[in-house]
Amino acid sequence: MSMKQTDIVSAQVILKPASGGAGLESLEITSDRLPDLVPSAAVTAGTKRFFGSMGFEVGPMVGVSYSISGTVRQFEQTFGIRLREGADGRIECLSERGEVSDRLPLDSLPAGDREGIEAVVFGAPPDFGPTDY
Repeated sequence: MSMKQTDIVSAQVILKPASGGAGLESLEITSDRLPDLVPSAAVTAGTKRFFGSMGFEVGPMVGVSYSISGTVRQFEQTFGIRLREGADGRIECLSERGEVSDRLPLDSLPAGDREGIEAVVFGAPPDFGPTDY
């Protein structure tokens, strides 16, 4: 299925820990380490405000992340990439250099707004339920 500029897609915004410690990728996540992973309230509010001002629908904070939803066009303009649907149904980001990733590049975001963000990623589509919409 090809993606249209008006299609609505969602991504997860994963925030950096307020502790300034290692991020999610370098820690084994266990219940005793959860307090070390919590982002600051100021970063959470600021990044949510930024994405809201860019026209994204911003979901509630759950753990260390929240979702943003918007049109393919909004994602492409905000993050300076092109989106496409991969062979496995995942949304892929295609950079100007032709690199493919499930992570959105943060360098096109204003420095102050990207500072507390660890990653913005597209998740895998569910492998259950209806396959035709």
